[in-house]
Amino acid sequence: MLILAPAARAEPAPPPPSLVIAAGVPRYIGETATDDELFAGLAEAGFNAFLPVFQYQEVPEPRSLDRENTFAPPCDGESGPYPTMRRHGIRLVLPGQLLYQPGMSRRDSDALLAALADCAGPDGIAAVFSVDEPALGNPDLDAREAEVRLIFERTHVLLPGVPVVMVHAPIVTEVLINGAWQPITEQSVADYLAAVERLSRWADIVGFDLYAIPASTAKITAPGLGVNVVDDEAAIPAYLAWLAEHAAGKQTILVLQGFGYADLVGVEPEASSRAPSAAELDRMACAAWRGGVTSLAWWGQSHLDAEDEALWRDFRSTTAAITTDPTAHCG
Repeated sequence: MLILAPAARAEPAPPPPSLVIAAGVPRYIGETATDDELFAGLAEAGFNAFLPVFQYQEVPEPRSLDRENTFAPPCDGESGPYPTMRRHGIRLVLPGQLLYQPGMSRRDSDALLAALADCAGPDGIAAVFSVDEPALGNPDLDAREAEVRLIFERTHVLLPGVPVVMVHAPIVTEVLINGAWQPITEQSVADYLAAVERLSRWADIVGFDLYAIPASTAKITAPGLGVNVVDDEAAIPAYLAWLAEHAAGKQTILVLQGFGYADLVGVEPEASSRAPSAAELDRMACAAWRGGVTSLAWWGQSHLDAEDEALWRDFRSTTAAITTDPTAHCG
């Protein structure tokens, strides 16, 4: 008698990421576009959330967004960028680290959070962004945990249903110690990931910044892959596997590379500091989608100038594809 084995059941494809964040736009866009043009363009590209960068690089030239202060209190929900954002379905991601700074009173911080939520309007807040890369640099973990716990708890009290996002730095293969670069050790990797796991308790959405292109410049590794440099193709699945095990029950996010390292540090572009190609942008986003991330973000584009328009176009195209029909786009 011939016994046939049951056919393998195909796993369903993951849905597109539900929260898609633009952490800033190129400075030249911020300086020249109207609010309507800016947010219409983001919505058309598949973004549904916007994080004002609130970051400044002044040397050798200013590279801030130039509009960041328009999102800061005092604000008016019926003027400025807020009505336009609502019209285009773009929600605001609030910078929790700025609102709840050490030394500020809880009353003042709560008032800032409430004011921004009021300006954004009902359902206008997509998330609150916790301390950026909080386990980086061997912080006082007790103090840092108190900081991220406060952001988490006050967000859940004042904005019920709004998630707190926490993004961690990747594991770099060299660290600066007493002015000299030293290779990392397996023990330092284990200690870092233990700190990441501890702090991640105080977030609803947890993930990593992964700026891995080119690998020779990025110099990152990933959980379970030792202490040598790996590329994005190896890193992304490894980080997502670690999150599945150590951040179980949390939603996940990856923040991908919307810049070249030459753009970031303000030097002349070199082959070793190049920006991701269109194919690499697709590859990173598809790997994140295949890994089941619930949120996706791009960072670094506020450092781009008009000469980088092709990169700005390419990662908007990738985002549109990954949010519209990732199965068709990624195969």
